[in-house]
Amino acid sequence: MYGHGLQRAQQSLLPYIPDKARVLVLGGGSGWILQQRLQTGKALTIVCLDASPAMLRRARQAYEQLAEKHCCSVSFRLGNEQALQWQETV
Repeated sequence: MYGHGLQRAQQSLLPYIPDKARVLVLGGGSGWILQQRLQTGKALTIVCLDASPAMLRRARQAYEQLAEKHCCSVSFRLGNEQALQWQETV
């Protein structure tokens, strides 16, 4: 996918995430997709996992800008898919 195609594809599935769902943002980069999930108005539990310390910082900054305007629980962790805990894989 090129250009905004990836963003459109990611956004198209947001309405199907149920309220109170657990959501994994793997390699979320700048936090753009995290912001989109926060703005759904749903009470989500989100794990934001990225292998880049710089991108994780950017995602955290994006989250902090919206922190008071949503009801999600977000944790930020440095790593890749191998850093997932066993209970996060089901």
